[in-house]
Amino acid sequence: MTVPPSALLEATFLEVTAVHDDAMLCRVTSAIGLHPVGSFSYAPDETGTATIRVEVRGDAWQQSRVRSRLQRLVGVLEVRADLTDEVSGAATTPSAS
Repeated sequence: MTVPPSALLEATFLEVTAVHDDAMLCRVTSAIGLHPVGSFSYAPDETGTATIRVEVRGDAWQQSRVRSRLQRLVGVLEVRADLTDEVSGAATTPSAS
């Protein structure tokens, strides 16, 4: 199944916390390789964990597929949608007034 071009204009960022080991980068790239991914970053830290950021192109269904694949990987601790607007840096959730 192909993704319609108009759906590729939508993008959602997923932030993953995982145990950093020699195979984690390979597992993550293998899991997301067939999906419409716009960008990807992998940043290990000194505590032995890694923060992985994945830009998923497409609608909510595509985001759900990628999120499910990432959650099933050995060593993944948490997968969550990043609610920060990349352009402005502002949170997309409404604030209380």
